[in-house]
Amino acid sequence: MIEITAKSAADAVKMLNSARRENTDRWVFASVNIAGDEYRFKFYNTWVQIAEYPDGRRDSSSMDIKVKDFKEFLSKFFNR
Repeated sequence: MIEITAKSAADAVKMLNSARRENTDRWVFASVNIAGDEYRFKFYNTWVQIAEYPDGRRDSSSMDIKVKDFKEFLSKFFNR
């Protein structure tokens, strides 16, 4: 499990993208803390299979999306 503490959603997106690049073709499990709120992720390359909000609600992305779309999905996820 990768644990990330970020100051903002934009920082979290950058750190998750770095984790994606460092773990190509491997499942990544990440926990992101922003201002005390914990978000959890499970992704493989650019496919976010599970994106979980602090209240337990979940979302996911389409499979094998472009990196630009991966970052956009994460940005929108954090800003909902």
